[in-house]
Amino acid sequence: MSLKLSILEIESFHFLVEKLKLKIIVLCFSPYEKVDMTYIYISTMKNLQFLAVATIIFLLYNLDETTADNDISNVDKELLLKFSSSFPPPHKLDWSSTIRNCKDWVGIKCNEKGNVTDINLPTKGLYGPIPNNTIGKLGSLKVLSLRYNFLNGSLPADIISNPSLKNLYLQNNNLSGNIPTNVSPIIMAIDLSNNSFTGKIPDTLKDLTYLTSLRLQFNNLLGPVPDFIHCTNLHALNLSHNELNGPIPFSLQKFQDSSFSGNVDLCGPPLNQCPTSTKLTNGAILAIAIGSFLLIAILLCCFLKKNDRVEIPLVN
Repeated sequence: MSLKLSILEIESFHFLVEKLKLKIIVLCFSPYEKVDMTYIYISTMKNLQFLAVATIIFLLYNLDETTADNDISNVDKELLLKFSSSFPPPHKLDWSSTIRNCKDWVGIKCNEKGNVTDINLPTKGLYGPIPNNTIGKLGSLKVLSLRYNFLNGSLPADIISNPSLKNLYLQNNNLSGNIPTNVSPIIMAIDLSNNSFTGKIPDTLKDLTYLTSLRLQFNNLLGPVPDFIHCTNLHALNLSHNELNGPIPFSLQKFQDSSFSGNVDLCGPPLNQCPTSTKLTNGAILAIAIGSFLLIAILLCCFLKKNDRVEIPLVN
């Protein structure tokens, strides 16, 4: 694993080292009164500790950049090639089995072990369905962005359910079908906007405690909106321009009306109030039926009694 440092970063560390050396020299060879060697030792150790901590923090901060020269793992390479081979040319992917270094793979980032962590392929001219059992099987995938392509068909379940996935961006394609119900428990951002998804919003989304952003606008989703009461970190939401209906859950009423506009049958704050229901309950319907039956029975009895009367003639 190689570490690439900028000139400014190298000079900063060189300055710290030189400053420490100068301080030691000044303390040891001071022309004034005799210096306490205990003080010199304590002061030197404090500066060394500071330098060590600063070095560790710097290396951790730059860890992602240290992996740029790693070779991509053979397993992940095969999955990527299987993915790219499913799309007809022309597309803007120039992947090959002969490419070893991860940094030479277009739109790909890897960790220190050579496992793929990020796929960022917007506007690459990808046309057709996303193949199953390819990128969804990448064991370290955290970010997947295939936005602004020409993808169609359903969303493979193994992608959105990938347990390591944190960010999914598939907006502005032509994906269709239902949104899979099994979703990565650590996912933070989902953008499936401007597609052709149908069916209901999966109830499983309301249990994603790490979810911060959910964008499903401009699809054909229908049914009620789930109550995202457990998504306490959710700060960006857009469900507009679908076919959703029913009241907006209380947990989502904090969002602006633009998050829900374009759903004709959706009501409640921040949209218009829901109309008062005039539907009769089952109990009311049963009471009316019984009352009607009793009324008919009484009228029928009265009618039969009237017809059964026999007139007795008077004798002069």
